[in-house]
Amino acid sequence: MVQVSKSGKMHASRDLRFTLAIALVSWAAGVLVFAVFPADSSGRTLTADYVYLASAVFSLAILGYTVWNVRGRERLFWGLLGAGLLATLLGDIVWEDPHNVKLAIMDPSLVHAAYLVAYLLFAGALLSLVAVTTRRITPIIAFDAMSVMLSVGVLIWYFLLGPAATGPSGSWAALATFSWTLFDVALVFLALVLFSAAGRPPFAALLVLGFLSFAVANGWYLNAHSDGLYDVAGWPDLFWSLGLLFLGSAALWSNPAGLAVRDRIAPWQVFAFWLGPLSPPLHLGLLFLWGAFHPPLPAFALVGGAVLMAYLALRVALVSAVTRLLNRDQEEAARKLEQSRILYELHDTVKGRVHGISLALAAALEAERHGERDVARERFGRAMEASRETEFLISKPYDELHALANEIPLRAGDYLRHRLARFSASRPTRICKPPWRA
Repeated sequence: MVQVSKSGKMHASRDLRFTLAIALVSWAAGVLVFAVFPADSSGRTLTADYVYLASAVFSLAILGYTVWNVRGRERLFWGLLGAGLLATLLGDIVWEDPHNVKLAIMDPSLVHAAYLVAYLLFAGALLSLVAVTTRRITPIIAFDAMSVMLSVGVLIWYFLLGPAATGPSGSWAALATFSWTLFDVALVFLALVLFSAAGRPPFAALLVLGFLSFAVANGWYLNAHSDGLYDVAGWPDLFWSLGLLFLGSAALWSNPAGLAVRDRIAPWQVFAFWLGPLSPPLHLGLLFLWGAFHPPLPAFALVGGAVLMAYLALRVALVSAVTRLLNRDQEEAARKLEQSRILYELHDTVKGRVHGISLALAAALEAERHGERDVARERFGRAMEASRETEFLISKPYDELHALANEIPLRAGDYLRHRLARFSASRPTRICKPPWRA
């Protein structure tokens, strides 16, 4: 049966990889067809639209099937992720992209509202999964994601956008379009947290690739519109399609039984984040280093730096509090495990010894009924000796048990008499005081 189960899992994994390979090959074929057409031809636009629509239908179909079959927290995760993709698709249906229009004169539209709702759903989905795969660090992870958004936003606004995104009518639309890339970076960070967990979900890598594709697409789109020369029409759509394929394929690796993994992130992975490309302190240091040689820095950069420094100071206190809670959880788990072990040993000792004492007392009473007082006295003495031995055997684990429970220890003799009374109540032979002791 084990061999059959392992063989079935291998075949299922092979089928999933085959499905993902077909999806990626189909996307690559669409990219090749797109590249063949001239830059300004309608064939490029139609190809990009067909590839995007096919990817969206593929992803939504798989996500809908997955939501129907999974249970627990994983159903919530896939449901929020599917709702976010659906909101994105609805926004794209009403999309009216003004080519060669700068961000400063772009007007807000339903697309911006749909994308905002979609990104909030994406963030909720990933945070719900972070709460399952990690322990007690979900609030810190959420604040870290916002700090990544702030630091990346300051860098992009200072080095890339600046005056190109400011204007009397286009400021809100510019901020909304600008926020897409920031949300993508935050989602990549959350997906990396899932990927870094010791018991990470099997689809964590595909989530990282999916949201990274979204970040590339939206960053490309933002950069093109910052100059008002959107002559790369279609390329961002292809990367959006690739992100949809990765997110849809991730649902193929879902677990119908739900997720029940709760573990810490390895220290070296935490260290790698704070020295990696998404590290807010490194972003802040880069900005200040640049400002030292190219003064002055604008006010928004200084305000953003001050907010980041205040959060990093607060984060130290948050991490300290979470560490104390995690240590307390570990101590409580170790205490319960030790209590279970002691209770098991104590139960076996008391059960066996009380049964032996009961049999000795019953034999003493039987001898008394037959007039064999010397034999009865001897057997009763053996029962008393066994009682004292039992009291000695249970005294140490009983004191350990009460010490673990932070209770005042009771005398082991009282506990033994309590167990004897309960045991004698369930025996047909009544244990009483011998006649010669009356």
